[in-house]
Amino acid sequence: MDKAKISKINLTGDFSTSATYLVGDYTLYNGQFYKCIKKHSPGAWNSSHFKATSVGTEINSREELISKGVSDWLNEHPDSIVGVTEGSITAPLLATDSVNTEKV
Repeated sequence: MDKAKISKINLTGDFSTSATYLVGDYTLYNGQFYKCIKKHSPGAWNSSHFKATSVGTEINSREELISKGVSDWLNEHPDSIVGVTEGSITAPLLATDSVNTEKV
């Protein structure tokens, strides 16, 4: 089973003909945000190496990967949540007036 890997975001700024872009890197070209989908060696812009995207799209994509990763982990470790129900986790060492339990 392939596991998606969430790595740090590498935003290089404006596209540079002297830079190497690796898959997953981000750059700006002519005012558009792009994600590198194929390694790009130094040289002129090659649109087949990049995919236009948006910051919102990339954030949503990462949130989906994180959610899937958590779900997969819980599926692989079902014993880690056995017996945990709403209200079953308490912090008895905290004074009752030190925690705000008001719902917003």
